[in-house]
Amino acid sequence: MTTFDERETAFENRFAHQQTLLFFALARSNKLLGLWAASILGKSRDAADAYAASLVHEELRTATPGRVLERVAEDLHNSRSMEAVAKKHAQLLADVIEDLYHNPNQRIPNPTALP
Repeated sequence: MTTFDERETAFENRFAHQQTLLFFALARSNKLLGLWAASILGKSRDAADAYAASLVHEELRTATPGRVLERVAEDLHNSRSMEAVAKKHAQLLADVIEDLYHNPNQRIPNPTALP
């Protein structure tokens, strides 16, 4: 294998790893957004967990960017604007990415089981 081939493989591996981290970061931030919305809606712990997990599954099922944010805004019955929901999601995503950056050796579990 030539040096060029080794570098190409390394770049491909790095890209795959980054995409995996992004997938888990988005899943975790969607779950945290669901828990945030559930607390506003006054859901019980079990109902909040189920609602948050449903957001993660919806993102995977529809693969439509922004659909989770739209659903949360709809579920909050306009008590929060779409912009407020998007801002909260961006904040949660940034927190998750920072956590992954500072704890690179943490094991990434199934996204539906994320806190």
